[in-house]
Amino acid sequence: MITVIIVGILAVFFAYLAQFKKTKNGLKVSFFLIFLFLAFRYDFGNDYKGYLEKFQFLNTFGLENYLIWDTSEIGWAYLNYIFIPFGFFAMVAALALLNSLIYYNFIKRYVPVKFYWLGVFIYIFDPYLMLIHASAMRQSLAISLVVLSFNYLYKKDFLRFILIILISSFFHRSALIMLILIPLIIYHWKINLRVAIIFCAIFIILFGAGSFIMASTNDFLQLFLIRYEHHLEKEIELNQGIGLGVALQFIILIITLYFARFQNREADILFKIYVISFIFIPLSLYIWLISRIGFYFTIFSIAVIPIIASGIKNKLFGKIVPLMFVGFTLFKFFQFFLSEIWIENYGVYKSIIPNLEFLKN
Repeated sequence: MITVIIVGILAVFFAYLAQFKKTKNGLKVSFFLIFLFLAFRYDFGNDYKGYLEKFQFLNTFGLENYLIWDTSEIGWAYLNYIFIPFGFFAMVAALALLNSLIYYNFIKRYVPVKFYWLGVFIYIFDPYLMLIHASAMRQSLAISLVVLSFNYLYKKDFLRFILIILISSFFHRSALIMLILIPLIIYHWKINLRVAIIFCAIFIILFGAGSFIMASTNDFLQLFLIRYEHHLEKEIELNQGIGLGVALQFIILIITLYFARFQNREADILFKIYVISFIFIPLSLYIWLISRIGFYFTIFSIAVIPIIASGIKNKLFGKIVPLMFVGFTLFKFFQFFLSEIWIENYGVYKSIIPNLEFLKN
């Protein structure tokens, strides 16, 4: 945890400096630090060893036997196969580089310069972004490609958008959920008062009736998503003490819906995608797996929240609202590290370079 905090503070600091002429390359330095953190990690996250073991299995028994043993997303199998001559750690570093480049360009393009720091802060300290992505490598790659595809979605270049989504689905099938964005873009709609009330009502209804809804669909999830059964077993423990978090999320939803009314077309689409993520929050309280689908939408918070902060004209609220986002993010961050589910595999940053393993919590 200490390593994450130190790297996070440094990355946020350099991203903050990017608004000044003499330190305009601060965002590059920020993502270089993120790249180093991700590239040199070892056994960091609940799923890391599982990916390493699969890589070793493929290296030992070959691609054909691997595909018989693991019939999941073939894109990941072929990616592992390509990196066999270079090793697993080289693949992790290559994915870290791709990840850093995509998010660097996304923040640089869509986030106001003055609030680069907030986008980087959310990416690092929201535990369900960078930290979970560092463990869930397949889905992390799929999410990165989804972020990359946004530029084509915005331009209504649906052919390239669909192509990238299909490619990402070879690494994690859940990425196909993003195809629902096409009709949402074709059909022009604004987030007005009526739409805001509908979203708030859906959020509240799902929160209240989520257990009934998920009980009726549990057999379906168990049948088609059985390989994620270990996620379903974590639900009760993960959801303890989450009430305050849901209340804060509802406040953020209201703020997001309010500021969505004042955005240009480009930002408007970002806001719509992010607002959809709130539908998955109540459902994820009952089945953790649902939150994995929500990750594709939540990632856009690294642009939406800074845009909200930049759009506040009142000086007092211009300071209070960003601090509120920071406070809520830190609440989730420390709650994450207090959980027995995550602390064992995230508590201490381990590196492939032994001399870097000196920061322990």
